Amino acid sequence: MKKRLLQHSWQIALIALPWLLISPFDIEALWPQSAVLLLIPLLWAAAFTYLRHRKHLYSALTAYMVFLLMLWGDGINFQPGSSAIQFSYTAVSLLLAAVIVLIWQKIGKSYPHWASAVSFTITLAVALPAIFFIAFAMNFDAAVTPETIFAVLQSNLRESLDFIGDWISPTSIAAAAFLAILIAFLTSRKQRGGFHASEAVLLPCLLVAAYSLQDHLRLYDFIFTAHQSYTHELQLFRSQQEKVEAEEISFNAHKDESSETYIVVIGEALSKKHMSLYGYVRETTPKLKALSKSAGAIIFRNAFASHTHTQEVLPRALTEVNYGKSQEFFQSLSIMNILNKAKFHTYWITNQPLYGYHSNITTIVASQAEFLTPLNHFIGKTSFTSRHDGAVLDGLKKAIPRKGRGNKVVFIHLMGSHNSYSDRYPESHSAFAGRLAPAQFGDLHRKPVSTPLNWYDNSILYNDHVVGSIMEIVEDLGGVSGMIYFADHADDVVNLRGHNSARFSFGMTQIPLIMWFSAQYRQAYPEKYRLLRKHSDKLFSTDSIYDTLIGLSGVKTGRYQPENDLSSSRYELDEESAYVLHGKYPYAHADNYHYHQPKNIQTLKGRGQSLRVIPHRVNSLGKLSQVMFDGYTAFEVDVLFQEAKSTEHPQLAVGHDGDSMSGLPIQDFLSQAPAAEKVWLDIKNLSSGNHQQILGCLNGLDAQFDIREKVIVESSFTGPEFSAFSKAGWHTSYYLPTRRIWELQEAGDFAEMQVLARALSQQSRSQMLSAVSFNAKLYPFVKSYLQPLLAGPIAYHTWDGNIRLADKGVMSVLEGSAPFQDPRVETILAVYRSPFHL
Repeated sequence: MKKRLLQHSWQIALIALPWLLISPFDIEALWPQSAVLLLIPLLWAAAFTYLRHRKHLYSALTAYMVFLLMLWGDGINFQPGSSAIQFSYTAVSLLLAAVIVLIWQKIGKSYPHWASAVSFTITLAVALPAIFFIAFAMNFDAAVTPETIFAVLQSNLRESLDFIGDWISPTSIAAAAFLAILIAFLTSRKQRGGFHASEAVLLPCLLVAAYSLQDHLRLYDFIFTAHQSYTHELQLFRSQQEKVEAEEISFNAHKDESSETYIVVIGEALSKKHMSLYGYVRETTPKLKALSKSAGAIIFRNAFASHTHTQEVLPRALTEVNYGKSQEFFQSLSIMNILNKAKFHTYWITNQPLYGYHSNITTIVASQAEFLTPLNHFIGKTSFTSRHDGAVLDGLKKAIPRKGRGNKVVFIHLMGSHNSYSDRYPESHSAFAGRLAPAQFGDLHRKPVSTPLNWYDNSILYNDHVVGSIMEIVEDLGGVSGMIYFADHADDVVNLRGHNSARFSFGMTQIPLIMWFSAQYRQAYPEKYRLLRKHSDKLFSTDSIYDTLIGLSGVKTGRYQPENDLSSSRYELDEESAYVLHGKYPYAHADNYHYHQPKNIQTLKGRGQSLRVIPHRVNSLGKLSQVMFDGYTAFEVDVLFQEAKSTEHPQLAVGHDGDSMSGLPIQDFLSQAPAAEKVWLDIKNLSSGNHQQILGCLNGLDAQFDIREKVIVESSFTGPEFSAFSKAGWHTSYYLPTRRIWELQEAGDFAEMQVLARALSQQSRSQMLSAVSFNAKLYPFVKSYLQPLLAGPIAYHTWDGNIRLADKGVMSVLEGSAPFQDPRVETILAVYRSPFHL
C-alpha cells in the first residue's frame, strides 16, 4: 500500500512539474480557487494511471502534451483567468485521448497506418491554434490580435509560406518541426488495449464537459469570434453593394465635363523611407525623381497609412467611411459606386489575387468596375504571380484608347513590395546585393538585415520603373488627365518587423503619395490644383482617398465630405484628429519621430534657426541624405586624418573612431551635399606632426567645393600649430576639456576653475582661435570664468544631448536652454535620429 502510494506521489509530482512551469495562473492571486486548481495534476495523475493500466500510455502522453501547449498559448496571449479555463482545456485534451483510443480500436488492427495518420491529423488540428499563438508571441514578442486573424483569413498558402520564410526565425521553424515529429511518433504507437464497453459512457461525458466549458476555451473562442466578425462584416458589405446594384439605395452622382481620364495606382507594402524621392540614400526611384521635377507633379510629404494591413486600409480608402466618421465601411458606398453612377467608364487592372480562400472588400469593390482585368493567373490558389507588375502597362494601354468621349478612371493594383520581396522584380532590376556598407548605412551594417533590405530596395527600384512608366503613359495621353499614386501601407524592413500590427511601429505607416496633372487639367481646374499644392505638407490619411478622388475628378455628389478632400479649401486634418490602427494610436504620438523630426526642423527653419541648431554626428551618407531631405543645409561630421599609403594620398576620412569609420573620404562625402551652407568638421586626431598635411587637405577641399567660409574646423589639439589654420583663413574652434571642467564644476572648486580659465584664455591667443566649442553642461563655466578673460569676439559652438530633434517637445526644451538664449552661441549641435547613425 505504501509502495503504491509512493509511486502515485512520484507520478503526481512528475505531472505537476510541467504544469506549474507552464500554467499562466497565479495560484496565490486566485485564492480561494487555488485548491480547485490543484486538482488538475491530481486529475491528470488519475487519467495517466487509468490509461496506462488500459495500455493507452501514448494517448495519455499525447493528450497531456496538447494540454500543456494550450496552457502555454493561453498564458502568453491572455490575462490569467478562472479555474474553469484549465478544466476546459483538460476536458478537450482527455477527449482527444479517448478519440485516439477509439480510432485505434476501430481501424488500428486492420489499418495501422490509417489509424496513425488520422490520429496525427486530429491531434495536430487540436494543437495548431496553441502552436500558432506560441510561435507568434515568441517571434514577434506580441499577443495575437483580431487583426492578425483577419490577415490570416485573407492569406493563402503561398503568402503564408512567404511570411514564414521571411519573418519566422529558423529556431521556431525547427521547434515546430520537432513538435510535429513528436506528435507523429506518439500517435503512431499502437494502442494495445481495447475500449471497454463499460467505458462507452466516457466519450459522451467528455463531449458534454467540453461543450459546457466551450466559453472558457479562449484560444479557440478568440479565433472563432474573429472569424465570425470578419465574415459577418464581409457579408454586410456585400449585401450593401447588392442593394446599390439593385438601386434599392438612392444617391446622386454626376459630372458635367467629359473626356477626362484619371489613373489611380495602388502600391503594396511600400515605404517612402526607402525611396530616393523621399531622401533615401540609394537611388531606388530615378524615374519618379525625374518626373517629380516636371510641371504638374506634387509630392506629398505627410501622407500616412491608417493601418498596417491591406484589408484594414483599402476598405476605408475605397469607401466613404473614415476614422473620423461613425459610419461603418460595410454600410458605406464605394468609390466605384460613385464613379459608375457619374457615368465614368471604370477599369480595375490588378496583379494582386482577387480571391483567396476568403473573399475580401477590395475584391468586391474591384468587381464593380465596368472592365476588370486580373493578371494573376493563380487566382483563388496563391499569391504567387505569373507576371511581374510591368504586365499592367499593356493593360493600361488597352484601357486608355477605348473609343468614346466619356470619362475614365483606371485603378491599377500592384503587387509592389509584398513579401517575399525577392519575387517582386525581374533579374534586370537586381541592382542591390551583398553586405550593407557603413559609408551608406552606418551602424545598420552590423545588423542581419542586408539580404531582406537588398531584396526590398530592388523591389522598389522595379516599382519605380512600373509607376514611372505609367506616369509617362499618362503624360503622353494629353487632354484633361491626372494620376494619383499611393501605397496601402509600408514595411518596417530596417527593424525586421514587416507590417505586422502586433509589433506596430510608425515606420509601417510611412507611405508615398504622389500626384500628377496635365497642363489641360491645371487650366481646367486651377483652384483644385492650387489647393493640392498648398496642402502638400498637410497630414493626410489613406482614409481620405475616397473623398479626394471625388474632389479632384470633379464629381458632384451628396456622398462626399470636403473636409477630407485634399483639393478642397475646407480640407483639414490636425494632429488631434489623426489616428492609426483605427484609433489605437494618435499619429502625432511621441514615438513617431518620422513626423516630429521633420516638423521640428521646419519650425527651426521658419524661425531662422536651421543654421544654428544643426544635426550632430552626420557620419554616413544615409544620415546625410535624410538630413538634406528634411531641409537642413548644415551639419556636423567627424573626420580622422589618415596617413598616405604607397598607392594613396593622405586624406581626411569620415568617422568617429576605429570602430565607427565609414571608409569614405571627406571629399566624397561633401560631394553629396552641394547645397551645404555650414559644415562643422570635428577633426579627431589633429597633432603637431600632421597639422600641415591636414591643412593641405582642407585647402584642397576649398579649391574643390569653395567651403572655406562655411566650415568650422574643430579640434581638441592644444598646440600653437593650430594657429596655422586661422592664418589660412579657416574658422577654428578649440573643444574644451569636458571631463576636467565638469569635475571642477561638480566639486565647486572655484580657484581651480579660475586657474584653468586663465590657461584656456592664453591658449586661445596662441592658437588665434575663432571660437571655443563645448558640451552645453559647461556653459556656466564658460560664461562665469572663461568669457571675461577671452580677447576679441570669440564665438561659441556647443552640443546638447538633451536637444533631440525627434522629440515632440524639443522646441520647449530648446527655448528653455541658456545657450539658445545667448546670441554669442552661434551653433548648437542637436541629436538627429536616424537608422543610419554611425
